[in-house]
Amino acid sequence: MHTIHTIVYPKSFILKTVQINMKFDEFWTKLDELLSSKSDFVTIHDKIPFEAKRATNAIRIDSNTITTPRVITKEEFVKVYRSSLDILESERFHPGNYSKITQNASYIVTLFDHIMNQK
Repeated sequence: MHTIHTIVYPKSFILKTVQINMKFDEFWTKLDELLSSKSDFVTIHDKIPFEAKRATNAIRIDSNTITTPRVITKEEFVKVYRSSLDILESERFHPGNYSKITQNASYIVTLFDHIMNQK
């Protein structure tokens, strides 16, 4: 026997994924511009300071919590960006949502949040 569960939402409830208004190339350009003047950031979730610097088609991350710098390729950013399009707005900037895609989610999500929310 199967049980069917019905969820009834009030009329005011809206379940939505908000479309990101920024194309990836626009994001990448804005990130490049940002990193020409700023390099110090703090991860959203764990509040860990890190430094982000431009590299060829990549971003180099340095932090006291990692032994060697990480180079995050543009392609890795693209994967997270594409995945974020299917995530609810309220969950979009949670690094755990991207842990199966990359070990660098905390850094990528922090930079996304910084650009997308104009911090």
